[in-house]
Amino acid sequence: MIHVKAFFAVLVVAGLLSIPWYFYQDFLNQGRAPTRSAQILNQLEKNGIKDFELTDYYSGERVQLSHFQDRVVLINFWASWCVPCVKEVPSMIQLAKKLGEKLEVLAISQDKHEDDLKAFLKGFEPFPENFRILRDPEGVISKGYGTEVLPESYIVGPGLKLVRKVVGVEVWDHDQAIQFFGDIYSSLHKEE
Repeated sequence: MIHVKAFFAVLVVAGLLSIPWYFYQDFLNQGRAPTRSAQILNQLEKNGIKDFELTDYYSGERVQLSHFQDRVVLINFWASWCVPCVKEVPSMIQLAKKLGEKLEVLAISQDKHEDDLKAFLKGFEPFPENFRILRDPEGVISKGYGTEVLPESYIVGPGLKLVRKVVGVEVWDHDQAIQFFGDIYSSLHKEE
């Protein structure tokens, strides 16, 4: 009988000692579960970029991402109220001008009010033909891409494959960037 009591006492003590260990392990594992954004990024890397269709702000035409599979595409989520976004627009325009038909920039505004967008764009007009301003005021497309901060950009290569995700401000028109985009374009047209 003494052995049974001792066994249960050891079992109770072991159980009590395991409770702090459980919470300690839980503490260590905090933040290890992938965020929603990371999960979406993993899917985009695995399955390619999600196709979408939005309206071009200037022409009113519907623009579908998959229409540009023969070019490198730079998808940029931004807003006129986002100071870092405003900072990178001039270099993105220059990138579009330098690469011409090799690149399509799809600048997707998150502005809820068209007047804000209109006032902002006046400072940069005219835009090159390969630089399209699209609107996604409710952020449906950006949420589908896992975008959490602005600016955020996606460089898309052959077959709508994600080449790179860029979070934050980038200087798009420096020589290395021009070379990088040119290399992606060349990989698209090797077979020709």
